[in-house]
Amino acid sequence: MENAQADIDGYEQLSEKVTERYNKVVTWADLFSHSTIEAKKMIVAQFISKVRVGRDYHMEIDLNANYEMFGEMLQEEEKSA
Repeated sequence: MENAQADIDGYEQLSEKVTERYNKVVTWADLFSHSTIEAKKMIVAQFISKVRVGRDYHMEIDLNANYEMFGEMLQEEEKSA
């Protein structure tokens, strides 16, 4: 019974962290959507290193960051808060 309660507590903490991270992403999305075109270009330039457009509008986009880096950034932000 104690193990089950510990699991529930762990899942609740995980759920809270996921919710906080989601809210931060939504905040960034709101900031981006309300930015000027120039600001949007600067934000996107921080994440994209290269864009290649081929025939029939086939696109390849190389990002400067990956999901793991994004997660690490959020963890560092949590530690400083």
